[in-house]
Amino acid sequence: MISKTKEIFYACDGNYLTQTLVSAETLLRHNPDAQITIAGDHFTKEDQARVYRQFQVWHKDIRLIDLNGFFPDAAFQTDAFHARSIYAKLFIDQIYAGGRVLYLDSDTVICGKLDKLFSMNLGECIAAAVKMPYPEEFRKRMGLPAEIPYFCDGVVLFDIDRWREDGCSRKSLQLIRKNKGNPPGQSEGVLNAILSGRIRALPPEYNLMSGLIYYSADQMARLYGCWDYYPEDDRKKALKHPIIVHYLRELYNRPWFLPCDHPYRKIYWRANAELLEPGKRKWRFLPAHTIATRVLRRIFPFDLFCHAFQYRHRWRK
Repeated sequence: MISKTKEIFYACDGNYLTQTLVSAETLLRHNPDAQITIAGDHFTKEDQARVYRQFQVWHKDIRLIDLNGFFPDAAFQTDAFHARSIYAKLFIDQIYAGGRVLYLDSDTVICGKLDKLFSMNLGECIAAAVKMPYPEEFRKRMGLPAEIPYFCDGVVLFDIDRWREDGCSRKSLQLIRKNKGNPPGQSEGVLNAILSGRIRALPPEYNLMSGLIYYSADQMARLYGCWDYYPEDDRKKALKHPIIVHYLRELYNRPWFLPCDHPYRKIYWRANAELLEPGKRKWRFLPAHTIATRVLRRIFPFDLFCHAFQYRHRWRK
């Protein structure tokens, strides 16, 4: 079923509330008809009030729900970079009765209209997402078929009716419990496992990630050994006309930190400045391994850099 409205779903804890509101600002700027739901994990009263005040400024309704109201009773192992809320998308049919819903990570900004995305033909697929450039060896280690692409779960279009009919939330919970709350690849690994072969590949402009910006298509293929990734023409189109930019924690500092040289950082900065209560940027330098990657890329011939990259990630046969 194709939704008549653009239903958008975010899930976060208080640490990512500013980023979520920035993403929502960019979303509504280009898609004023979007209907937004935010699942808050242990939001304080101040967090809740901030959300309502901001949406009043935008003259938009907001459905703010408690993540605990639909989250299953299970142990979820988390760390400093992966909050429990990343799993919320896997239980999305507890929130929506049907239709299509676009899940967005909080660290995204929207740069264009989403009409084509919501109206696209999914065929027999349950969801749609942008591919990750992971090689066959990685997919095998994840217990997935080597010939099926691996997808990023930071931007996912769900067909809720098919998700529910296939029992995907139940399958997700079974896999999480089987792995004692720490499944391979976390929420992304679970999504790829239960929807293997039933995710439609979106063009990269719907989730422009750091690697697509930093490396050419040929370089990505050589680095990752993933020859079925996006061609250069698709990458260049995404760079020129991105629809969703995803500030992943790799290669560039995220724009809420300084220093930041991410090519699309100003989109975030402009949206943040428009908030009723803007978030302040903090100094946090890139991790040592990221600095090393960027330095080696600049000073080494690409063949040598590629060899070192693959060795570090153990993707060489």
